[in-house]
Order: sequence, then C-alpha cells, then structure tokens
Amino acid sequence: MTAPSLASLFDALHADALEGWLAAVPDEEAASLLRRGLILDRRLWRVHPDALASCLLARSSGIASLAPLYKGWIQELASAGRPWLRPLRRISAPDGLLDQLHPDAVLPFGDKTRLRFVDEDTVLLCDPPAHSGVGRERLRWSWRGG
Repeated sequence: MTAPSLASLFDALHADALEGWLAAVPDEEAASLLRRGLILDRRLWRVHPDALASCLLARSSGIASLAPLYKGWIQELASAGRPWLRPLRRISAPDGLLDQLHPDAVLPFGDKTRLRFVDEDTVLLCDPPAHSGVGRERLRWSWRGG
C-alpha cells in the first residue's frame, strides 16, 4: 500500500473513499484523529479546497507516529507552489463535539458582530452596541462544556 499523500487525499474525498485513504495511515489512533479533524474541518475545505492541506497539517502536527507522513506532506506542499499555512502547534479535535456539530446546522451567529474570548474554552458573541440604550443580546459558547 502506498503512503497516504495529499494528492491521494483529494482524490479519496472526491471519490467518497476517505476510509481507504485512512487505512494507509500506519497508526490506527492517528488515523482516528485525522478522521475527526477532517470531519470537523469539512465545511471550511469544501468552501476553500486549498485549506484542506493546511487543516490536515494543523491536525497532525506533533503526532510522533505521523512524523514521516507529515514531513512528506510538507515537501508535497512546498513543491506544489500554492499558498499554505505551516502550523506552530497541533490543533486537536476535542472529544464529544462531533455529535453536536452538523454540516447543515443553522447557527444564530449572523447578527453577532462582536467577538471576545472570555478564557481558553469560552467565546462570547455580542450584538453591536445599540444606540437606543436597549441591552445587547449575548451568546456564550463553551468549547469544553458545549
């Protein structure tokens, strides 16, 4: 079986054959982490296909069993000549969120234009200041607590 390249990942996603691509990942736990990351990031890379490689790198950075693949993916990206982002650290896919995130979910964030991170796990979204003096609607989301 050949090593899972970025080019073969693009092909697998277009052919709805992700499990075949993941089967080529040498470590089952790492393959599971990559699967979760690809599922979480799918809305982004479906709209911006060039983001797929950067997302994969961010999800796989620092995983020892993926180090040879990671190095190969970076070489593959460097030779492609397209823009991409090299992560400074790994972006994990937290447990317990996949059952709460749906690709077609309509979330009430559209009118919330002010964003503030309360702490490492909590984000606060607010309406813009109202000139009428009426209180602003706020939406608080905890990544850890859901």
